[in-house]
Amino acid sequence: MTGTFAFPAFADGFDAGVRYVNEELGGVNGSPLTSTLCASDGTPDGAVNCGNQFVQSNVVLSILGFDYGADGILPVLEAAGVAEFGYQAITPGMNDAVGQAFFASPSTQEAYSAAVVAQQGLGVKSLATVLPDLPPMHEYFDTVVAPAAQTLGLGIRAFYYPASGPDWASFASSVVATQPDGVTLYVGDADALAAVPAFRGTGFTGVLDASTSTSIIPKLSAQDLEKVIFVNPFFNNLYADSALSPKVKADLAAFERHITPDPATYTFAQAGFFDAVQAADMLRQVADRTGAPLTPESVLKNIGSTKGSTFFRDGTYDCTAPSWPATTSCTSGFNYAEVGEGKKLTPLANSPINVSAVKPVN
Repeated sequence: MTGTFAFPAFADGFDAGVRYVNEELGGVNGSPLTSTLCASDGTPDGAVNCGNQFVQSNVVLSILGFDYGADGILPVLEAAGVAEFGYQAITPGMNDAVGQAFFASPSTQEAYSAAVVAQQGLGVKSLATVLPDLPPMHEYFDTVVAPAAQTLGLGIRAFYYPASGPDWASFASSVVATQPDGVTLYVGDADALAAVPAFRGTGFTGVLDASTSTSIIPKLSAQDLEKVIFVNPFFNNLYADSALSPKVKADLAAFERHITPDPATYTFAQAGFFDAVQAADMLRQVADRTGAPLTPESVLKNIGSTKGSTFFRDGTYDCTAPSWPATTSCTSGFNYAEVGEGKKLTPLANSPINVSAVKPVN
């Protein structure tokens, strides 16, 4: 596994997932799941070094943590015939490496589309999208977000803020002056903590999408959090008990038997645990299909035929066809939720979000 340099909780979660697989699930068809950790420095060169280390160690599958330089590993793995797997393709190369990489979360394109569909489901007619002023953000707005809004008949406008962070009070005022009834914020947790009160301070009472920044929930008032929605890759301990299926409750119980995560990094630990469990499931299927010991070649050839249930979710994955055209995603459906009683998350009525209405035809 690579890419944990800034997220040690991810590595801790992955190790806990390996223990769960070996101690409770019998490993991979009776053989223990083992791993090699390479802590990348977040650069393409760091990813190349990890790739070389993995090839020399004869790993059968490379697993991506959180690494913004991850695309650097792809040529190394391709040359060696090693497949890549991960919870989410966070870089363009990983998102596009069809046949080489396989991810058990929805694609980047679906993430941007789902945010539009979620707002429409709440009755929003005019949407303001707030993004950092970076070239990829402009591209995703122009090629994914705006077309999705147009398809759904929503008015939409992009507002770009300096990547270093704006004065949220004045920035929020300029956005609200255009009279949207919904605002989607593409911000990190620190900016979300400043942005949500800033928008409410302008008198804006519409829907605010705070993305994955659930860490702000205990820090803000119930009034500020009214009509604020969040997206989560997994169900977790932030959800009301009534929102969790028996299957998800069992998954969370297994997770907490093998690790006691820091609440501040719970989601990262979950993602690491998820990667270990899902990788083991896929490797079991490859072993069953080939009837032989796993090799890099057999995994690369057969991992695209795997399918099954997803941990911490109620959905499934299916790597026989991408869930979004020309991407490496094997699953679809983002969980959106609002803050309910006791500041616990409650799923929106249309969650998980179905993006079929805005998905391009193959």
